[in-house]
Amino acid sequence: MGMSEQHQERIRKIIEENEEAESMVYNLQRVAIELRMQGIEEGIKKGIKEGKKEGKIEGKISTLLRQLSKKFGILPQEISDRISSIKDLDTIDKMLDDIFDIESLEEVEEYLNN
Repeated sequence: MGMSEQHQERIRKIIEENEEAESMVYNLQRVAIELRMQGIEEGIKKGIKEGKKEGKIEGKISTLLRQLSKKFGILPQEISDRISSIKDLDTIDKMLDDIFDIESLEEVEEYLNN
C-alpha cells in the first residue's frame, strides 16, 4: 500500500521546512559565536590599551617622584601618596614639564590642588 502523491508532497515539504529551520539555527549559532568572539577581542584590545595607559602613568609618576626627591630631598608621605594616586596623565606631564620651575613643596601642593 503506497502513499498518495499528496502525502508524499506533504512529507517532502515538512522535511524541507525542517532543513530550513536547522539551517537558520546553525546560522544564528554561528553569528552568536562570531559576535561573542568579536566582543572578547574588543575587550582584550581595550584591556591592553588601559594597561598601557596605566603603565605609562606609573612610569611617569615614578620619574616625577625621583625628580622631586632629588630636588627637595625626602618628600613628605602625604605629597608622595597624592602624587602616586594621580590618574590624569596631563597633570603628571604638566608637573614633569615644569619640574625646573617648581621651587618649593608648597608649589608642588598647588599643582596637586588644581
